[in-house]
Amino acid sequence: MKRELQKRNTPIGRLIRDYTNKESGRVSESKLEIKRRFEHLDWKDQRRIVSAFLASCRSDREWMYVRLLDLWDECFAPRIAELWEQHHEERCAWVVIRHLPEDYIISQIDSFSNERDYYFVCRRLAHRSDFCIDRERLSTVDYLSVLVHAGRSFSKTMALDLLYELVNEECNNDFFYTNYWKPKDNSDVFHAMHIPNISKAVYYLKKVNFDDIIEEFERWNDRVTEKILNSSEYRDVTSMNLSDYDYFSRLWSIGRYYLYQELDSRYKTTSLYKNTESITTLEHRMDMLKSMRKQNTSLDKLVEKLSLELLN
Repeated sequence: MKRELQKRNTPIGRLIRDYTNKESGRVSESKLEIKRRFEHLDWKDQRRIVSAFLASCRSDREWMYVRLLDLWDECFAPRIAELWEQHHEERCAWVVIRHLPEDYIISQIDSFSNERDYYFVCRRLAHRSDFCIDRERLSTVDYLSVLVHAGRSFSKTMALDLLYELVNEECNNDFFYTNYWKPKDNSDVFHAMHIPNISKAVYYLKKVNFDDIIEEFERWNDRVTEKILNSSEYRDVTSMNLSDYDYFSRLWSIGRYYLYQELDSRYKTTSLYKNTESITTLEHRMDMLKSMRKQNTSLDKLVEKLSLELLN
């Protein structure tokens, strides 16, 4: 049986011409082949392709923006600035923030509106003494990251405050259970260090040798863990026959409750857990309401009302 010969590569110059000529009938075919071979081409050909893709449709521009994060040359700067001011595309912002001159970024700072744009602006500019970080536009862990990466000095008192503020943020996270439902070391004992953002914050503090602050925070957390282990809520949950998901979700619920209760009042920014009843009692009532709802759909409005009362 005769073997099929491997298809020979079309010269890259021809592919670029076919891609840029919208009447060629081979635009899509050429584009796919260009993308496949792009990383292995000579620089002179890559430059031509960058220009061609940036002059094309939005999807092609977005494909190229991602490549320009690492494949950068100052010759692209004027075109990127032009596209940014024309379209304000999210991926274009990434390139602007990473590569364009600092003064240009400052002039455009109010135009960066995507969720983490401001964090990356700070990572780029925070080394400047004339750049004022807007603390309100950063999460606690991102603020700490910016301070450490920029080499800005901050006190140990502030470091400890940031850790407790981060606990408050995590306790008020609507996705607390779904994000962290099972401790990574499979331990049944809840510890704040199981929460990724808190673990990350501790990592940043280690980089600036704030070991004594970390130890103080861990002592506080150990006291919280001891309260959890001695609580009736913990004893009740460990005695139940639950699925892994329900079991660890309830453990997180108890951990969240006690973490928040043990925070000093100055770190609490909401009225989470105003109700004085235990977290397990609240969960039990919610389970009962769910069961009743399955049996009688006319209770929908009542469930909604009581759910709000229990959670607020």
